Amino acid sequence: MSHGLAFLATQRAPVNRKLGVFLRRYPEIKTDVVALIDEWATRFFEELDYVNEGNNATLFAASICDDLPQARPRRQAGGEAAAEPARG
Repeated sequence: MSHGLAFLATQRAPVNRKLGVFLRRYPEIKTDVVALIDEWATRFFEELDYVNEGNNATLFAASICDDLPQARPRRQAGGEAAAEPARG
């Protein structure tokens, strides 16, 4: 995980939520900004979880390997998912 980026996002999350609460006083803003910010933060931290992203890539490669044999998933010695550039 990119700790510097995670640190910045963690520091700014309460400020962003307060902005969302503040915006609730404007009825013309129909979007639930607090829920939007919370959802964004959740997905943002999921994207920074490289182990989760590697697992997702492995599952995706396994799901298409019948159609694209070159996408067959493999693991490196330490258990990490390995990616290679596509050829062709």
